[in-house]
Amino acid sequence: MHYRTKIKLLSAVLTLLTLVLIATFILDPDRLVSQNAIFAWLPPRQRDRVDRLEITGDTGTVYLVKDSAWSVNRNGTLYPAKPARVEDVLQILSYTDKYPLYSTNANSHARLGLTEDTASRIVARAGNELVMDLLIGDSNATATERYLRKNGSDEVRSGLDTLSGYLSSPLTAWSNLRLFLESSVTVADVQRIIVSKSDSEAWVISRSANGWLLGERTANTQKVESYIRAVLDTEAEDFSAEPVGTSESRIDIETGNGALYTIRLGASTDTNQRTAALSGSQFTYTLAAWTLSRILPSDVDYFF
Repeated sequence: MHYRTKIKLLSAVLTLLTLVLIATFILDPDRLVSQNAIFAWLPPRQRDRVDRLEITGDTGTVYLVKDSAWSVNRNGTLYPAKPARVEDVLQILSYTDKYPLYSTNANSHARLGLTEDTASRIVARAGNELVMDLLIGDSNATATERYLRKNGSDEVRSGLDTLSGYLSSPLTAWSNLRLFLESSVTVADVQRIIVSKSDSEAWVISRSANGWLLGERTANTQKVESYIRAVLDTEAEDFSAEPVGTSESRIDIETGNGALYTIRLGASTDTNQRTAALSGSQFTYTLAAWTLSRILPSDVDYFF
C-alpha cells in the first residue's frame, strides 16, 4: 500500500475513534444524570431580589420581610430579625449542589412526606412575584438526606439535609434580641456608666487616666470593662408585649461623643425575669435571671 494512502487511512481511523470517544462521553448516562442533578432551588440571580420568606416547619410558620433590613412579622408587628441567619438560608437555597432525581411519580409524594399538607415548606417572593415554592419531605433511611420537590412539580429529588435546623426553629431563633442592635457602641467609646438599683445608691463608674474610678476608689479595669461588654452585648429571651412600667433599676451609659443610652428595667417577676427597654428603641424585651445577674451585680465589690 502506498505510504500516503496508509497515512490517510490511519488519519480516518483516528478521526473515527475520536468521534466515538466524544460521543461516548457526551451521551454517557451516568454523566447525563450527574449533570441533571446539579442545580439550585432558588436561582442565584434571584437571591438578592427576595424580600419575603415564609418558612413552615415543626413550630409553625415564620414570616420574614425585608425593607431596609430583615424583620420578623409577628401578628402584623415587625421586629428585628437576625440578618445573618436569613442570609444563611438564602445561601443554602441558591447554592448549586447535587440533587439527584429520585422519582417522577406523583404517587410517591405521600410516602415521602411531600404533599402540601405534610411537607415543610419555604416560599420566597420578590414583591408580588413568586420566586420559589419548595416542599421539604421526610429524611432518608440514614437521616443524612431529605426528599424535596418544587410545589407543582411531580419530580422528587434528594439532597443533603441542610435545612432541618431552620425548619424546627422557634420565632426567637430568627429574632435579633440584642438590645444594642448595631455594634456602634464599644467599650472604648464608654466614658461613664451609672448603675442605679432600688436597693442601693447609684454606682458611678468613670474612666480615668489610669483606668476606672468608682466614686473615689480605683476599680479593677478588667472587671469594669468585662461588665461594660456584658451590658453592650445584652441579649433578651424574647420581645415583650408588656411595658417596663415603673423603672426599678436603670443603667446609663455615656460615651465620649456625648451620646447617652439608658436601659430601664421593670420589676422582677415570679420567674425572676424583668422587662427592659433601651432609650431610642420602640421595643420592649424580657431578660432572663442569668442575664440580669450579669448586668445588675449584687454588690459593689464586684468591680474591685
